[in-house]
Amino acid sequence: MLHVFKRLFGDSTDTTNSEDSGSVHQQGLTLYYTPTCPFCAKVQWALVKHDLDIDKKNLLTSSGARDELVRGGGKPTVPCLRIERNGEDHWLYESDDIVAYLQKEAQANPRHQS
Repeated sequence: MLHVFKRLFGDSTDTTNSEDSGSVHQQGLTLYYTPTCPFCAKVQWALVKHDLDIDKKNLLTSSGARDELVRGGGKPTVPCLRIERNGEDHWLYESDDIVAYLQKEAQANPRHQS
């Protein structure tokens, strides 16, 4: 249970936990979130469910994350998934849209089990 809690909420810094979790780090994806946001928790649960490890930026503790979010995405709303592909950034703000995107990402890149 502690492992799931750590995957959901990490610590107070930006997280990339692929070494700890055994999951494969997904390059080009960054989740902007706050730990008290229920919609953010929904997205983080999808990350755990699909065993995805992405960069995460807590707006309350990550220096400059809020400014980065506003500058790139246009508003300070969380959750927000930044998708960096082919030199372009796309910003998803709705939790249902983010969860659907993560599900597609997981299906497109299934983990090989030994």
